[in-house]
Amino acid sequence: MSNELRAINDGLMSTIGTVDNGDNVRVDIIARGLSPNTLKAYETAKNLFLGAGYSIPSRPSSIVEWIEKMAADGLCVETIKLHLAGVKFCHAVLNTVTGGVGNPCDDIQVSSAIKAIRREHPHVPNQARSLAEEEVILMANSCDNTPIGQRDRAAILLGFYGCMRRSEVVGLLIENLSFEKQGLVITIPRAKTGVNQTVAIPCGGTNGVCQEVKLLLNLLSQEGITSGPLFRNRLPRVVDGQRADLWGEKALTVDSYGKMLKKRAETAGIESLRVSGHSLRAGAATHLLSKEVPLERVVTHGRWSNPNMVIQRYYRPATQFTNNVWNF
Repeated sequence: MSNELRAINDGLMSTIGTVDNGDNVRVDIIARGLSPNTLKAYETAKNLFLGAGYSIPSRPSSIVEWIEKMAADGLCVETIKLHLAGVKFCHAVLNTVTGGVGNPCDDIQVSSAIKAIRREHPHVPNQARSLAEEEVILMANSCDNTPIGQRDRAAILLGFYGCMRRSEVVGLLIENLSFEKQGLVITIPRAKTGVNQTVAIPCGGTNGVCQEVKLLLNLLSQEGITSGPLFRNRLPRVVDGQRADLWGEKALTVDSYGKMLKKRAETAGIESLRVSGHSLRAGAATHLLSKEVPLERVVTHGRWSNPNMVIQRYYRPATQFTNNVWNF
């Protein structure tokens, strides 16, 4: 566990840190079972709840009051449910330590409040724009041949043809890549589903993604970089009294990756309002399904744990006209 995640873990566990742990319950192992992003989300939810003047343990009426305040502040139901999950987790850990029963977040008052908000505050999801393959190619071609242009071109193509989550792209390490005769194999450590996973990208039919990654690796190796983050910042340095731009040590952040995609979309003349770090993954799934690639193969390539989500979010939009009842 990194120092950053350890600090988040300690902060999350501090909620129950003063509770008598006579049975030697391993509260640390509970948090370690969560993915890093889930851990961060739960810590944020706990801080929001406590910062609003509530305490843990709490009562169902207080949970409902907090939910209604979030709805009044304009938060959508899905965001409210995400925050609620974090507070529910803290109560569950507290019950494990103290032997308590019942979780206020499971009370019927809370579930009824969520239903009421969904009905009274309808929200149209502001989903990321799915980028079509031809748009992805335009974005990649808009990148110049500078080191930053090469980095961005490789990140765009890899994100699309690897059907990768934004956190997976920025988290890629050079040592996660393996070139074989037929293409590129990427090991994704600690994927969202909890275990190391691999994704294979063939050299053929993927618009040169393998070659672009090799070119980026060559640029990195010219500065002695053969391990660590694949997609890095380019920073100004002074070398032998001369100013030069060199690769930094840190990887791009999810935020900077999303901003890069938006900028490259604008440069390519593509409407960029809803382009985000998720647009490549969404576009890849929609593209594959529109080409009638079997659903189970798309789910496997994209490493989704819930096929129903793929059907709801990508399959139906991709086939809403090809599978339309009026076409039969």
